[in-house]
Amino acid sequence: MIILYRPDPAYRNLGDKAINRSTLEIVSKASDATIVIVSSNPNETRRELGYKYVIPDIEYFALKYFRWKKGAIWFIFYLILSAIIIFLTLAYTLIKPLLEEKIIGTYAKSRLLIVGGGGYFNKYWIKELIYVIPLIILVKLRGGRTIVAPQTIGPLDTWTSFFISKITLSLVDKIYVRDKVSLAYIRLYFGRKIYNKTTLVYDSSIYLFKKTRVGGGRDNKLCCINFRPWWVNTGRDFTDNIVEAVRVLANRFRLVAAVIVNYPNSRNDEPRLLERVGGKLGLDIDVFKPSRLEDVYRLLRKSSLAVGMSYHFLLAALVAGTPSIGIFCDDYYRLKLLGLKLFFGDKLEIISIDELSPGVIKEKIDEIGKNS
Repeated sequence: MIILYRPDPAYRNLGDKAINRSTLEIVSKASDATIVIVSSNPNETRRELGYKYVIPDIEYFALKYFRWKKGAIWFIFYLILSAIIIFLTLAYTLIKPLLEEKIIGTYAKSRLLIVGGGGYFNKYWIKELIYVIPLIILVKLRGGRTIVAPQTIGPLDTWTSFFISKITLSLVDKIYVRDKVSLAYIRLYFGRKIYNKTTLVYDSSIYLFKKTRVGGGRDNKLCCINFRPWWVNTGRDFTDNIVEAVRVLANRFRLVAAVIVNYPNSRNDEPRLLERVGGKLGLDIDVFKPSRLEDVYRLLRKSSLAVGMSYHFLLAALVAGTPSIGIFCDDYYRLKLLGLKLFFGDKLEIISIDELSPGVIKEKIDEIGKNS
């Protein structure tokens, strides 16, 4: 049996990489089937995940031959390519000797598709589902099943994101969500049929934390931080807001910044942001660049406070039992952090980036101290 796994493609994000690694390990232990990764960038997938069974998906061909993919021309190409792949899959048993089994044959023989966890179902990343839907149809036509690994659902306040999400969730057989907000979102907006095949679980990366051994106690003066520029979703630069937060924290703690997303030569690169913040404060911030999310978890187990923006940074802190302050800058992260708040309660305080100020930071630190 072959199991197809369509991962989150954000490999330079330690959180998304942890989701992919934990999912592959969990499935490998639960089944003796061959797992084949379906990727938009096969070479990077092999390098980042260390997995040899990787085949290209529709997005790979679209990116390779239509980098200017906008408007009606790209959409027509996408529909034609999807139709060709579906046709070849259905015809597989008749023309098997003539096909290249590494790609078409693998699709045709698959009986289970796992859509990687994370955050596909929202207005920001909904385009990923456009490439996933044909895979779901392929597996379904061959009598197979599709599972959606733990997701955050929402926001879906555009008609395209809502429509594509509803189609996708209607086609799949089982849906896992990683927070109560997402479960409520499905119940309110997608109806009982989709809700009845949805189950609430934790994010799959917790599997890795539970296997990680940590020695030593906590350092009461250590605060672990994680900040991002966040130009991608908002088009805004939050450096000045972050400078004020770091100014307060540096007066109370020894700071170590954990890098979760590292995009060298990009304005959304976390280390570059930390250089700017440190330069404005005249502060040499200790920057930790881990290779795996488990390394961040070890650091957080020794910290007395965590302040950051990354979902997986905060998840690791909360699983480690470290009081945390989460900062969001858009609706997508507000929902994700609210989901963490509902799971972990008073261990997490949430602030909007627009409300971030020295006074608010001090207030949140005091509140966490009372609840700890």
